[in-house]
Amino acid sequence: TNPIANRELITNPTSIENLNQEKSLPVIESLSKESVDRFTDSIMLKILDILPDTVYKMCELVVTTMHRNGIQWRDHFLEIIANDIKTSYLNLIELLDKNLLSQQDEELILLFLNDHHNSVLFSRTLLMSLLFEEMPFPCARIAEKFSLINYFCILIHRTTDYLKKCNEKKTPTWLAPAFIFIDLYEKVSLASKRRAIINQNYRDYNRVWQWFDERAVRWNNYPATQNKQIDDAYANGEPSCKIVIQRRNYIIQFNTMLQTNEDTHNKRPIMLTFSKPSTKTTNTDGSVPIPPTSSRTFSASHTSDDDDDDDDDDDQQP
Repeated sequence: TNPIANRELITNPTSIENLNQEKSLPVIESLSKESVDRFTDSIMLKILDILPDTVYKMCELVVTTMHRNGIQWRDHFLEIIANDIKTSYLNLIELLDKNLLSQQDEELILLFLNDHHNSVLFSRTLLMSLLFEEMPFPCARIAEKFSLINYFCILIHRTTDYLKKCNEKKTPTWLAPAFIFIDLYEKVSLASKRRAIINQNYRDYNRVWQWFDERAVRWNNYPATQNKQIDDAYANGEPSCKIVIQRRNYIIQFNTMLQTNEDTHNKRPIMLTFSKPSTKTTNTDGSVPIPPTSSRTFSASHTSDDDDDDDDDDDQQP
């Protein structure tokens, strides 16, 4: 023990009191995995029903939880949202059928527009549209599995006909998110068709990911290990991928095709190229010639926003 420190504790009662308080503080344990799973599985969507304005924060929470729980949880959660959309659709169609059989009544119109399933359909559709930006291909697969586009088209057609027939100018809250959802699905569908064509045409090529060096004005290949890591994440439809190169952490964002240094926040464009496998041939003297490199560009992003000349040189990759 330090005699000077002991003398200070004896002469300073405040220090003794603070030390006793620190010893008496309870140990706060972290949340168990079961508690977090219970919250994500059953409470998140209930909060969204009570507070629809939290949909944007809820989207961030879902994306964070997806990174924590993995792909299986992501698909399960998307299926829950899709099933809620389908249930709301069936209930609203049933209401429309009942209202059309009765006389045109303003009270019935208000009951239809203010029905609880309109709010559920609005929040679920908007949430899934936001998730489309983060995970487009998984969302599109779930939408196709549950025939959501077909349901939306039927519901929009039936609702507009009913409201026009009743001369009602007020529209349901879910109408705008439904159009956004259909538009996003169409874009992803077109992108998937183009990707399938490219993968078919270049199936015998090597997939090479590159990052752009603004100073040298050239594209550089990632190391083989990181190249496979990036390509696997891209093929699985993940929105981003974390890699480590020379003890520096980077985040690869596929929606913007940018690489971000987690320490300096420096951003660099990335792209996927296809290089034809080289075939080794032997010269007459027995030597092996060096074949010229050949690569074809798949997609590229705009130049980096973080293009300062005073960036540290240690941000350069090999």
